[in-house]
Amino acid sequence: MTGRLKISGGLSLMDGHFTDYPGLLLRDTLGNPIPPGPINGRGRESPRLPKFSGNLSASYNLPTSVGEFDSTIGINYENGYYWEADNRLRQPAHTIVNSSVSWTPNDGPVSIKIWGKNLLNEYYFAIGNAGAFPVGDNQVPNPPRTYGVTLTYRYN
Repeated sequence: MTGRLKISGGLSLMDGHFTDYPGLLLRDTLGNPIPPGPINGRGRESPRLPKFSGNLSASYNLPTSVGEFDSTIGINYENGYYWEADNRLRQPAHTIVNSSVSWTPNDGPVSIKIWGKNLLNEYYFAIGNAGAFPVGDNQVPNPPRTYGVTLTYRYN
């Protein structure tokens, strides 16, 4: 191994659910209350809490005669979760991969980075609201695969 390589990761295992939730109001996709009225949400999964999530990242630094190269890759997985306590509207399981490679010339104030985000082009949501009266269900997707170049200038 070398000091230029760094690897990190994490895991989360959760089992969240309601043991008692009197007064849970169920709504249809348009936000209208569903009869017979409020129920006890006992046993329903806790909202916005994936049962499993994990991440792994690695970075590598390579000094050369023309400057320093840095590369990174990060992978994040979530198995999905419900957005609200009614357990109707669900965030899908998704795996997000982000990566970049950068070069900083020796003694130069400039660096250039080529990067990509959501490289697997996963479709998942940043926001989800179930049955929000008067507009109904709404979800806002995260950006699709994006990539670009960043030029940085450092001055003293």
